[in-house]
Amino acid sequence: MKKTLLLLLMPIASLTISFAAKRPGSTEPPGSRLSASVPLKVWYLEPADSKLADDKNGWKNDAEWLKALPLGNGFLGAMVFGDVQTERIQLNEKSLWSGSPDDGDNPEAYGALATIRQLLTAGKYREATALTNKTQVCKNAGSGFGNGAAVPYGSFQTLGDWHFDFGRASAWTDYRRELDLSSGMVRIQYKQEGIRFQRELFVSYPDRVLVLRLTADHKGSIGCSTFLDRPERFDVTVAQDGMLMSGTLDNGKGGEGMHYAVRMKVLNQGGKVAVQKGKLVLTGCDAVTLLLTAATDYRLHYPDYKGADPLSVTQEQMLQASTKGFTALKLAHVKDYATLFGKVQLRLSTVAEDTIPTNQRILANNHPEPDLHLQELYFQYGRYLLISSSRRGSLPANLQGIWSNKLQTPWNGDYHTDINVQMNYWPADVTNLAACYDPLTDLIASLVQPGSRTAAIQYHAAGWCVHPITNVWGFTAPGESASWGLHLGAGGWLCQHLWDHYLFTGDDQFLARVYPIMAQSAAF
Repeated sequence: MKKTLLLLLMPIASLTISFAAKRPGSTEPPGSRLSASVPLKVWYLEPADSKLADDKNGWKNDAEWLKALPLGNGFLGAMVFGDVQTERIQLNEKSLWSGSPDDGDNPEAYGALATIRQLLTAGKYREATALTNKTQVCKNAGSGFGNGAAVPYGSFQTLGDWHFDFGRASAWTDYRRELDLSSGMVRIQYKQEGIRFQRELFVSYPDRVLVLRLTADHKGSIGCSTFLDRPERFDVTVAQDGMLMSGTLDNGKGGEGMHYAVRMKVLNQGGKVAVQKGKLVLTGCDAVTLLLTAATDYRLHYPDYKGADPLSVTQEQMLQASTKGFTALKLAHVKDYATLFGKVQLRLSTVAEDTIPTNQRILANNHPEPDLHLQELYFQYGRYLLISSSRRGSLPANLQGIWSNKLQTPWNGDYHTDINVQMNYWPADVTNLAACYDPLTDLIASLVQPGSRTAAIQYHAAGWCVHPITNVWGFTAPGESASWGLHLGAGGWLCQHLWDHYLFTGDDQFLARVYPIMAQSAAF
């Protein structure tokens, strides 16, 4: 089948689009032969303020958090502020949810359907609406009207924060922080007291670890104190070379829910590491590599979501990563990431060197002409975010991808099936990121069993269904209000994604897996 790529663009001087695929008989990973011919960096000349506290109101934006640079490997996410005197790395683990499985299916629903239809036919819309809102909604608290952190529906939550104090209060110059889209790395550079400092950060998918490298151009000049915390429900244990933060979230029923663990380890070159008042204090180091791993005891498996012990998982992850060293971890990360990111190049401009900070580019766009390099950057930034928040084996990208600094994330950071989760994955196939599609497929498959129960109870129907919202606990019932929570098209729309993915890839094994899912949705 011939595939045509249709682009609607304003007149431009030149347009080059490159797609890389694995050649028959080649051992090279797809995309490895594509090099970044245009600089693809989101960069700034000022840090985000790491000292400004977040607003506890989940529905209010935090301006400095929004300035931070995002990293992720599908499982572990980080927002890097890049501040000079202090640093904050806000953390997420994709499966970290409060709440627990709950029965929201309403046995009163089916018995009222005939009456509602009769009222509508008779033109009695007010009465039909009242009965609909009484019977065609979930029982119990549902999603808490988007504020479900303390009810069984739950909420996606922040994993916490990784704090640093570098112990220098003097002025700094030559500052730059950047997110390199071609390598999936963040770099911060500045001069202070005549010393050039650099931080490099990435989150590795192969090794499941966040890596932070601190270096300077003067030996023995690296020192800092560091610790982990979160807004609630955490305990910290500090050892000579690392730290463990762990806890249990609220299950929404007055008991304990999901367990989580975060491990941090210090690998210092020169200098000393000491424990002081719950913090690790580093002094006189030549260079430092810090590793962080995180996990929960969740697995996507209805109705038993209990997975492996996060203490054991993070311990094994840390053991494996800490034996490799910074260089080996970095090479493995870049090779893995570039295999995906390098599959597509988009060239609209003739920019050879990006000399304008990204925030200035945004402000100047369309004055007087559109900034074509900004459009290149924006296109690739979207691909970067999908790679960072949707990798094989992880949950799919949620309403905020993988990044949230709240306990009560807006709309619970869940999966809105009335357009939002679909929007996350519209670019996957057409921008050569089919490998990022698996988490969405896994989520849809996990909804068949609870959705079959909902179909039977709510409608006395065969097959399976899901309404406008779902979470990691298999919620398929309607929402708390019929005006937004009742539509029945979500299952079909999700299955359209499965069918389109098959048409795009021609993968018969994929079709064999998803055909029963689509057939049962059609039965409903």
